[in-house]
Amino acid sequence: MPAAGDRVISWYDDDPVEYGGGDGDGRWTTLTFAWLAGGLPVRRCEPERVAPADTPIPDKYVRVSVVKRTRAEMPYGEPGVWQLTLPGGGVPTWHRTKRDATATGLRRLAILDWHRARAAAATASGGAVSD
Repeated sequence: MPAAGDRVISWYDDDPVEYGGGDGDGRWTTLTFAWLAGGLPVRRCEPERVAPADTPIPDKYVRVSVVKRTRAEMPYGEPGVWQLTLPGGGVPTWHRTKRDATATGLRRLAILDWHRARAAAATASGGAVSD
């Protein structure tokens, strides 16, 4: 698992951020900027929503489903009509452009796959995987 202070890719951010640890209950996420320090923004969120920054993000993936919907189908307050749905259900997200939706989907699947690979390695070794 990434530790606080590690550079990570996150479920919520397009660019790498510094991981600030979990917030305890998993319901909230925060992004903090240190304007004068010049470092990366710090994201506090549940550890399942981040992976190390060097995790490979594929260029294409058939599991990413991006569909253009009508404005009538788009929930109020969402940025655009492009709907991203990841495998396994979950809540779809809405994006302004198809490119944004695809990039977000690829990054999120890379994070999910990284955690899945760690869980499989831990199961195979009969314990926790060392970092």
